Amino acid sequence: MNPAEWLALLAELPRQAPFSEGDRGAADFTAALIAGRLGPAPERPSTRPDTGFEAILTYIRNHYTDPGLNVNAIAKACNDSPSYVSHAFSRRMKRNLRTYVNQLRLILAKRLLQSGSSVARTAMVCGYTDVNYFAAVFRRTVGVAPSRYARNAAKAEKI
Repeated sequence: MNPAEWLALLAELPRQAPFSEGDRGAADFTAALIAGRLGPAPERPSTRPDTGFEAILTYIRNHYTDPGLNVNAIAKACNDSPSYVSHAFSRRMKRNLRTYVNQLRLILAKRLLQSGSSVARTAMVCGYTDVNYFAAVFRRTVGVAPSRYARNAAKAEKI
């Protein structure tokens, strides 16, 4: 059905019963939409202020070494839904939550390994409960195993 046919059909709708006032308003809106008389939809203001996102970020930065840190824990602490936390984070930070937390943890891990901390201790302090998982994440992100990274840092320090 082309727009002219839609308009003709809507014009034939009775102005009274069986339609309620709300139905008539919906029909008028639809007719205006089809006729092209409505411009683009106005920008919807954000339903949540940026302070909500700032609270999420602050919580993550203060708790990134907590092994139990996940989207549910963050949502509960910030009085938001897990869905909101996940979507807001991805939209604002252009990466997912897990990636960001791992990045923070790996920055700390590099510092600890450079200062002579063992791989197992570094994993634990950074919030990883499994040393093998820590090593895999470290290797995948940094490009070398954490033990090799520590040895290279120790060699560089002696020079």
